[in-house]
Amino acid sequence: MREKARQDFSGALNRIQTPPSEAMLHGREFESLVTDIVKNPLCERPAGKWLAGAGAIAKLINPDGIYNEDFSQVKFNRKITINGTDYLLYGILDWLCGATIYDIKFKESLSGSYDVGHYRDNTQHRMYFELIPDADTFVYLISDGRRVYREEYRRSECRPIKETIGEFEEWLKIYDMWDTYCDKWKCRYS
Repeated sequence: MREKARQDFSGALNRIQTPPSEAMLHGREFESLVTDIVKNPLCERPAGKWLAGAGAIAKLINPDGIYNEDFSQVKFNRKITINGTDYLLYGILDWLCGATIYDIKFKESLSGSYDVGHYRDNTQHRMYFELIPDADTFVYLISDGRRVYREEYRRSECRPIKETIGEFEEWLKIYDMWDTYCDKWKCRYS
């Protein structure tokens, strides 16, 4: 298992493209269904395997939130400097409503229960708090297509992502991967 994790990380570090997994494709399909319901709430839809969960999430999302004209996800970026190194943070938000960021997660095999707190140590909400300085709440809306679970995190409760990025930079240097990271992940600021 450790060898597979090392290979997966090496592939990601070297930006090796891999085809999306079935779970990823199902997640995208589920998010599209939620977006379609928010965009066209009065449209009749045939009963489907994920309609109940998608409909429940759509009811939780404020249709007056920030999204693109086609209701697609919104992209944000922000330049920061950590330990003298410039970084360009980048994120794609599912939904931004006032000071709350919503992120839809699809987990097809929840097997009837879900441990709230699963995303507590996730870097996603901490990264998005850095990207959107006015946001103070991040809500994960997790569904298996039938049930919906909610995890909510506040900015004041979270460790700043800048600390994690600084630690990651140090780790890459210790394990002699910093040059690979700089080469493969550099970007041009515009």
